[in-house]
Amino acid sequence: MTPGSSGETYYALTNRRVLIFQEAWKRRTNSTHLVTIPSIEREGSYTGTLWFGPKYPILGSRRQQKRNISRFNFGDVPVFADIDDVDSVYRLALDLMERGIRKPSTAGP
Repeated sequence: MTPGSSGETYYALTNRRVLIFQEAWKRRTNSTHLVTIPSIEREGSYTGTLWFGPKYPILGSRRQQKRNISRFNFGDVPVFADIDDVDSVYRLALDLMERGIRKPSTAGP
């Protein structure tokens, strides 16, 4: 696709970060350290979505604060939307988070 059309989104999961790169009307990136993510929520069985933080409802009551309903833009919560083999990516993310939390200390006695 060409920039400015419907755009493309790329996701990456490293041993330290969750990365999202969007190219549409303008380029946007989102990066979050895995050790700062409080939870990962998933939706779907094979093709699905991961929220690296609290899953915000798309629709809410009139009294709730109005939110941007783009599934890629929930403030500081990175979202991997419509990814294949969501369970595999979910398990990998949990494993990487656990490893980051259990990182051994390199300090001496």
